[in-house]
Amino acid sequence: NNPSSIRDVFIMFNAKTGIQSGTVEGGNQVMVVTARVSGMSYAGSTLVQKITTNTAGYSLPGFTNTVLYVDAINSDATGTVTHASIRIETGSLCPTPSPTNVPTP
Repeated sequence: NNPSSIRDVFIMFNAKTGIQSGTVEGGNQVMVVTARVSGMSYAGSTLVQKITTNTAGYSLPGFTNTVLYVDAINSDATGTVTHASIRIETGSLCPTPSPTNVPTP
């Protein structure tokens, strides 16, 4: 929950296995969903992004300089998709290079 936003953001992985094997939309993808902030009652939600894997990152709606990366969609030895490896980074969207020493004459 972002206190300055009027929406909550949810990140989920929709593996097409077991009870979810018949999933049609977003199967084996990471999905980003937003919902109105409404406390403890029901709130409608909106699917805003489906991500398989990416290197550029996805800027989370309502969060300044917050990026979601889907590093991998992982499978077990039988090839069944089991989980997604993700990371969320905050800060500058452009990495700052490490400082270098000033050359000595």
